[in-house]
Amino acid sequence: MTANKRALSYGYLRPRADRVDDLTVEFLSGTTSATVRAAGSGDAVLENWPPGSDITATVTCTVDLDGVLGDCGFDPSGDRPPIVLFARWSCPSTSIRGSGRPQAVRDGVNRVSVDIDGSAVSRAVNVELVVTLGSAPNPRGNPVSPSRPGSVLWRDSVRVYIEGSGTSVPTTPLDFREAGIRPDGAMWRIEFDRDLEVHASRGVRVLINSSHPVCRKALDNLASGKRPTPETRLWQRFLEIDLRTQLAVFAVGQAAETDLTMFADDEMSFGASLLRVLQLYFPNEDWSRLHRRSLDDPGLIPSAVQNLFREAV
Repeated sequence: MTANKRALSYGYLRPRADRVDDLTVEFLSGTTSATVRAAGSGDAVLENWPPGSDITATVTCTVDLDGVLGDCGFDPSGDRPPIVLFARWSCPSTSIRGSGRPQAVRDGVNRVSVDIDGSAVSRAVNVELVVTLGSAPNPRGNPVSPSRPGSVLWRDSVRVYIEGSGTSVPTTPLDFREAGIRPDGAMWRIEFDRDLEVHASRGVRVLINSSHPVCRKALDNLASGKRPTPETRLWQRFLEIDLRTQLAVFAVGQAAETDLTMFADDEMSFGASLLRVLQLYFPNEDWSRLHRRSLDDPGLIPSAVQNLFREAV
């Protein structure tokens, strides 16, 4: 998330960052939801998001309107220039973005919403709240007061990671005995590509043992087009947790050998995916030392994954 950067020169007065406070964004899609608070809570995960489903983001904040006007050089007791706010979204993976309708800022609690096209997003969505000057003030006030409609006075953003039901990586059912995969009684096997420059879709592969009775039953249920049974949903959750755990373990191991931030600008690379895993589970850790810590504390990574996996079966 990004704080309001007053150090950046805009050529006009802007309000203090704390004039807009208590920023909270609630994401809702069908029956799944996630809430992000900008004040240091980290990113959130929209668990079990049905791919393609639209998402509504509702942004709530508290505005000190007199403080905003005063910091910008306007007389709060005089003719008040219109101050508006709106929410906009963007998806780093698809470079698609959209915006909600602006509304007048009022002193105290404000709430705006923006609808996110589910067919245009994947992996993660950023939602930004923007406070701007609605129209040219009359009179202008301070010579360095903002004067152009649309002048940005304040902004801050949060990110939510979106995940579909089941795994979001290539999955291949096959008979482990016939394929010569050992042990042939395992339910699945998760494989990773050590070439971090490959496309993210090629970085992970899940092999499902179709000869395992539990897997066979779950696969048949999913292929039938019927609603997943409680047993199938439980099987999916076990697979999902194991996938996330192994992916986090792999990411931590790679971070001990490679500076994953070098992939930050290559959003579609496997290395960037691993970087996002670390940002999600260990946002405040020294990633280069995590591998050694995980060897001394084997429960470190699994517990971090479980901490963000709170969906009931």
